[in-house]
Amino acid sequence: MAYKLNKPKGNSPASPTKFNPTGFGVFVKDILSFPTRDDKGIRLLGDVVLKPGATFFEFYHTNTKADSSFETEAEQDMIKITPKFTTQHPGNEVESREFITDHLGEDVILFVGSCDEPGFDVIGEPCLPLQLVPSQTNNSDGKFFTLNWQVFGTTGQLNAFYEGNIIRGEIPKSVGKAITINGSVSKVVQVASAAVTDTLTIATSNLKNNDMVTLIGSGGVAPYTLESAVAGGVTVILFNGTQWTALENASITLRYVDAGATKYLVEVARG
Repeated sequence: MAYKLNKPKGNSPASPTKFNPTGFGVFVKDILSFPTRDDKGIRLLGDVVLKPGATFFEFYHTNTKADSSFETEAEQDMIKITPKFTTQHPGNEVESREFITDHLGEDVILFVGSCDEPGFDVIGEPCLPLQLVPSQTNNSDGKFFTLNWQVFGTTGQLNAFYEGNIIRGEIPKSVGKAITINGSVSKVVQVASAAVTDTLTIATSNLKNNDMVTLIGSGGVAPYTLESAVAGGVTVILFNGTQWTALENASITLRYVDAGATKYLVEVARG
């Protein structure tokens, strides 16, 4: 395979990063399923699936003070990369101190976006999470917290890239075998438990081409199944046509493809 490193798009590709001032993260203890990397080792395949009731946390930061650079140590046959994320949060509010207190000693993974492109850089991973090591400036020069998330160890991989869903609220649950996915509400849906197995049907609205959709199973005596077939208003395409069973905490992520008259949900990953 021939590799080529092209010039990035734009008139000034090396200009400073325009970080989104809202960052996101998850507690490792809340993760039910974490997507694997694709064959090129950077893009994550599928959604981050969290335990029932868990959500991503979010934080405001002074985006012009953010730094997600990484450092590398190397010797023969050994590359050691140390990811980190450092930024500032202004003020000295009680709520800010409560947030910091709640995150001290917790293993987390951060999802940091840019104003220039969709998706998120993923800093940390389940086996090498970040921990918050904060400091504060509170004097005549100003008042702000420095939020320094760092790992205790090294990795041989660069930061991953995530194009999936950020879960920020309660996940809708299906009514029996009928799955309704409203993209303006949630692209993640919990499948109801079942006493008598049946094939899931899916109705979609407010989805855009290439949106990711994730179903999470709830089990039951005889869980529902998803087949490679026309399933309501969409055509489902599964890897090798292999049926998915909505066992408790099982998950499947599919990519929505708008082909005009026909809409598809194509399997991306299972968890």
